[in-house]
Amino acid sequence: MQRIDLFDQRFFQISPAEADIMDPHQRVALEDGYVALHAAGLDKSTLMGSVSGVFAGIWASDYSTVLAGRGPNAFTVSAFSCNMLAGRLSYALGMQGPCIAVDTACSSCLAAFHAALSGLERDE
Repeated sequence: MQRIDLFDQRFFQISPAEADIMDPHQRVALEDGYVALHAAGLDKSTLMGSVSGVFAGIWASDYSTVLAGRGPNAFTVSAFSCNMLAGRLSYALGMQGPCIAVDTACSSCLAAFHAALSGLERDE
């Protein structure tokens, strides 16, 4: 179980107010995405300014219903939108390549992987 108090929002350049209402799926994806890149031998300084891309397979979350009673604020759209996920990771790591969130329901990850592989094959 992920604990919100352990999420390093400063590393990902997210304000405490936004991190407080952010969908847990976004926090986990940011952390796990960074860990995966680090495990592959890449670090933030290597990726900063590179033409690297983020292709994320996503699916809608119902987290907004959990916080429905809190009412909207300045961070509501970015905190609840799954489509923000690829952009958040790309921005946090300073990548300048394509940033794509793919939502095809059950095949989202497969479709995102296919898009990334196709881009590599075309040297994009």
